[in-house]
Amino acid sequence: MKLVIFDMDGTLIDSKDAISNTINTMRQIVGLDAGLDKTYIVEVINTPGVNYIDEFFPKVKITPELASKFEEIYIKNYELEAVVYGGVKKLLNELKSRGIYIALATNGPVDNATKTLAKCEILNYFDYTIGANEKIPKKPDPTMLLTATETIKALSGLNFDKDNKDMVLFVGDSLKDELAAINAKIDYAQVTWGFGNKSEKFPNFTAPKELFSHIISSFYQI
Repeated sequence: MKLVIFDMDGTLIDSKDAISNTINTMRQIVGLDAGLDKTYIVEVINTPGVNYIDEFFPKVKITPELASKFEEIYIKNYELEAVVYGGVKKLLNELKSRGIYIALATNGPVDNATKTLAKCEILNYFDYTIGANEKIPKKPDPTMLLTATETIKALSGLNFDKDNKDMVLFVGDSLKDELAAINAKIDYAQVTWGFGNKSEKFPNFTAPKELFSHIISSFYQI
């Protein structure tokens, strides 16, 4: 394993409070019930094919003003409430010390993601970060993972002389992440310490130290 790509929310960063409080605050602003359950909100966001705007704000016209307000509240809540999961910083440090490249692929805006990583004091571990935008579709589309892989190849000068599947690992917490890895034809690991449930197809890890052992054993098999 030469490159590990991480999802952010529910994998590295516990942002359940930030996300759910943003959704419920916006629902209150538009006159809807502001008591949606946190777990339900996260499940909707992580379910492929579900338009969470329609789900959380039914029959609400999203004006530019509302979109701007959403972004304002979203950024504020992440600054106040997003925290790194225990053991993640040590995991990243151990991977970096062994010469493994680290990238981030998030469905959120990359600017907000880098601010969150910096606030949680882990941004310096990442060689590359990418997020969804008008030109880069969200996972489970494989574009982010493929772009991260090709960028690290170019930046590092690494010659991935085997299939990407053997050289690159994507670590996530949701079915969207799992499908993105399948679509990109790279290996995948599911973490269950955050938002995620167990994967039925790929290995599952309940703690960062377990994931580290898996990555290192794969690294030394290359």
